[in-house]
Amino acid sequence: MSFSEIAESMKLPKGISTPIMGALSEYGLVEKSDLGWRISAEGKNAIFGDIDATRKCFTKISLFADLYHRFGSKAVTSGIIETYLRGKYRKGENVALIIKRFSEGLDYVKGLESGHTISGNVVIGTELNYSRDIALLKLKYALDPPTRDEIHKLIDIVEHELKNEDSSIVKLIKSIKENKDKKEVAKVLFDNLISILGDKYPFLITETNTAKNEDEG
Repeated sequence: MSFSEIAESMKLPKGISTPIMGALSEYGLVEKSDLGWRISAEGKNAIFGDIDATRKCFTKISLFADLYHRFGSKAVTSGIIETYLRGKYRKGENVALIIKRFSEGLDYVKGLESGHTISGNVVIGTELNYSRDIALLKLKYALDPPTRDEIHKLIDIVEHELKNEDSSIVKLIKSIKENKDKKEVAKVLFDNLISILGDKYPFLITETNTAKNEDEG
């Protein structure tokens, strides 16, 4: 894809598309070919929770590689890391952001190593099979439709899991909750939610569509 197409598909404002693409490239998640930009092989594996690929992308940043090898297996406070950064790298006012980014990356890698993790609000596992899981869920509720109370609980769970998403998603979930007893209205709102999430996380909607096509076949 071209740079502009990637920025558009990721819904990136023009002012931040360049630095974000630069960061993705620096981590090795995307790469430039003679035809345009593409997701790298390591990037694809990392997206779907491959531990080695994720760790390799994380440690492509030399600073994070140093911190990972020094503190990755140790239980230390942010103060210890800050002292190390200021002493070795003479990092100044941006040290808090470095520690935050390192801690987020380390938590993600450790989550994969333990068998699962959460990226944003998307659950990523080491053995992914969305088509299978979606088919099982659909069969469960086809054979045993959820009660009114179960539906309300599921809406609460979705609201909690997506509470840090974009404001449009949060508002849509709020509307679903407000119309939880109006099944047809809630269903339309839910379909809109799936559509928005599908644009944001295309690998999820791809698997969902696959499951749908299998059912229709």
